[in-house]
Amino acid sequence: MKAAIKSDKVTAVCPVCNGEFSFLDVTTLNEVRGATCDCSRCGVLLLITQDLEVVEFHKYIHSRDPRWPKDGKGTGYIEV
Repeated sequence: MKAAIKSDKVTAVCPVCNGEFSFLDVTTLNEVRGATCDCSRCGVLLLITQDLEVVEFHKYIHSRDPRWPKDGKGTGYIEV
């Protein structure tokens, strides 16, 4: 499923729970390309790809580098 503009809001559908959510204070699709966020419904970590696909972050990274765990266990994060 791809991120899209709906009623002047950028929205996405979580691939895990199929819940639709919108991004606060975001008005263009370019603002979400490459962004990560937690699904507001089920809490899974998501990535919006450059093609605007909404994917599970850890599974997406694992598909490109098998050393990364599919479930993200043992990984951390950096706030910037």
